Amino acid sequence: THKRKEQIMASWEVIRNMLLGIPSYNFELDTENIVSVIVNTESGRDQKVYICNEGDSVSINAAVCKLEDVDLNKLFAAPLMRDLTYGLGVMTNHLAVKHWQLLEDIDVAEVTKPIIRIAFLADNLESMLTGQDLY
Repeated sequence: THKRKEQIMASWEVIRNMLLGIPSYNFELDTENIVSVIVNTESGRDQKVYICNEGDSVSINAAVCKLEDVDLNKLFAAPLMRDLTYGLGVMTNHLAVKHWQLLEDIDVAEVTKPIIRIAFLADNLESMLTGQDLY
């Protein structure tokens, strides 16, 4: 008999407290509605990711570079754009990798996976577009 794992429905408080309680990452409470973490990526690089309360959903965002530094031809010609599974958008005046999840659909045990994936994707895009490691 195969037992189905019971999914724990999340609230922002559950997500926030779970993230702040993970000892292997240094999550910080920026405001009551924003938690951030710096993820070590590759070759000594890192990427800051913001997890935000959006009411009935959670957004996960990582800045790539200033909008004025985006070369659209270079961006869309990049091989990693073929397999892009997250969205690109604007975060203040920055190009950002973004993802949203409804709180009712979040499996608390798997909430960190998109944070790590977004960190690596944003860092790769930042390296490709600017050659720098600012975010």
